[in-house]
Amino acid sequence: ISKEQCNEFLRQNSPTIDKFEYSSKLFLKKANEINTALHSNEIPVGDRAKTMAALLLAMAKGDDIQAQSNAKEMIRTVNGNIEDTLEEHGRKELYPVLCLTPSISKENHSKYRDALVETLQILRAMNIRSAINSGEDALGQFYETFLKYANGAKEMGIVLTPRHITRFASEVLLIHAKDRVFDPTCGTGGFLVSAMDYVKSRSKERKLWEDFQSKGLYGVEQRDDVYGLAVVNMIFRGDGKSNVYGGNCFTYNFYYRDGLVESQPTEDERLDGATMPFTKVLMNPPFKLKGNPEREFVNYALTQVTEQEGLLFAILPAVAIRGRGAHKTWRTELLKRHTLKAVVKFDTNLFYPVTEATYGIILEAHKPHEANQVVFWAELFDAKHTPRLSKMKSKEKAMDNLEEIKDELVKFMRGKPSITSITDALVLQEIGKSLDF
Repeated sequence: ISKEQCNEFLRQNSPTIDKFEYSSKLFLKKANEINTALHSNEIPVGDRAKTMAALLLAMAKGDDIQAQSNAKEMIRTVNGNIEDTLEEHGRKELYPVLCLTPSISKENHSKYRDALVETLQILRAMNIRSAINSGEDALGQFYETFLKYANGAKEMGIVLTPRHITRFASEVLLIHAKDRVFDPTCGTGGFLVSAMDYVKSRSKERKLWEDFQSKGLYGVEQRDDVYGLAVVNMIFRGDGKSNVYGGNCFTYNFYYRDGLVESQPTEDERLDGATMPFTKVLMNPPFKLKGNPEREFVNYALTQVTEQEGLLFAILPAVAIRGRGAHKTWRTELLKRHTLKAVVKFDTNLFYPVTEATYGIILEAHKPHEANQVVFWAELFDAKHTPRLSKMKSKEKAMDNLEEIKDELVKFMRGKPSITSITDALVLQEIGKSLDF
């Protein structure tokens, strides 16, 4: 524990710290240590995130895993804990995805055991259980640093949305305890965890928070390995029974009836008394997929949103916002059915080392865009919130207006914008026209 934490213990006169935070530097350091341990013991890069997730899930059952000399016995203990934890949370179908599966060759078992022992030692040394139970998305930070800097993200096809952007989205969409939040491409669950933390920080009644935790968060992830990571993330956050579904989101058609969200596999006629289920959507769909361009994910998500006051936040590449041809046709059709509330241009280094212009858009579902609708337009500079950028630029040159933009956008979404005249509104509209939206 740090000197600051010691002072906090003394100040509170209590052995408990409500908000136990780890620095990003510590997570990066520990992630690299784990990657080195797995690499030196010849664990393939594509299996490293799964191996760590398996150990974390086993630790969720109880940190009684001993460094046994026999690799087979140690693996049996870890897998037994994984099976028990998944059964407790109604997720037994994930066992084949998350259990440890060492090499058939007995010669490799010794190295595999060493990899497990070293990884467990690092996780225990960093007090991972306390970090995960903190008010921050500690596990999300760990996955982010591990996957990015261990090159796992590239191998697994994951594009991780930075935590300051997932928090930004939850706040500007005004998510509250009675919302039903959906992410059709949830990855490891970053948006869902941010929504969970945001609601928890604002909920005064424990019952409201618990209801949201168990009935307010829904996601779909296609890749089995990433789906497994999302479930592990939610289990550690105390929400292992949340509705995170595996498979292609386009095969799911959700509905809301009698206080519950259910799914049916086809676009059949909606059941009697059922409505579209979700009040808020947070999403960062995969870019440039053949057959399913980003706009198709947005179209699908909007079919799952309630007909009254439903909102969608999506991160899209520049071509979807500014492109011609099919992209422009899509935007035209989109505004015939839905209202564009806001467009925020992000830094091209947001997903560094991938450099691509991206935008965050907010849509109000099932409400045609009116000709005189005022749209919030902004360009976000967040160098101080992006660790790699903050290192590349001096404090004087590190532009950051994240909090300012967030505060102004929250006011706008609440119907109390800081626009002081019709002239200001027209200027905003002209900016929008320049993007041909």
